[in-house]
Amino acid sequence: MNAKLCVFDFNGTLLYDYYENLEAWNRMSKKYKGISLNKDDFIQAAGMTDEAYTEKEYPYLTKEDRKAIYTEKEEVYIELCKERKLELAPYAREFLLEIKARGITLAIGSSAPKMNFEFYIKHFNLLEIFEEKNLFYGRGDLPSKPSPALYNLVLATLKIDSTHSICFEDAVNGIIAAKEANFKAIYALKSPGINLSETGKLAPLIDWKEALDNIDKILLLPE
Repeated sequence: MNAKLCVFDFNGTLLYDYYENLEAWNRMSKKYKGISLNKDDFIQAAGMTDEAYTEKEYPYLTKEDRKAIYTEKEEVYIELCKERKLELAPYAREFLLEIKARGITLAIGSSAPKMNFEFYIKHFNLLEIFEEKNLFYGRGDLPSKPSPALYNLVLATLKIDSTHSICFEDAVNGIIAAKEANFKAIYALKSPGINLSETGKLAPLIDWKEALDNIDKILLLPE
């Protein structure tokens, strides 16, 4: 049986932006802590919402002060994306359009905040591929990945069972969230900056060229 729904994380999955996120958060760490960011800690936090990440890194600050930091961080991050002319990951758009042409529902389940996704929608022309109602993001009211809350919301809203669905992720927290949401198949992207030895233990590793070349196999759900 082929999948009825494919759900994609965004950052690190459809957009290889690890280094831009790292640099932006590092600038915040230097400014507000006086030290460089611990890269190992940052990798472990991949997939978290801004709210969860700043609570982890700045637990002594008020919620309002943490919001000011992550808002500033996202402003820096968006400028870096523009300066470096980031595009969707190689072959990601082609893969998405091929799935869409086959009549399979596509959705995004992202930890990214609203201000980022408003930028992504316009900058990457996401509505060429996705229906706007199938974009789930900016949900600081939900527990952060590795909780399955966001993916459970996607599945419940679209009314498609997880047993008919595939999830594409890049980070350990996201893969754990997808597993907890009981997706029938999960794929881990070979995303720059991510520890593939860890993600590869949790899900099959692919890049978008491999996914496109093997699309029939990817979309065929295991028995």
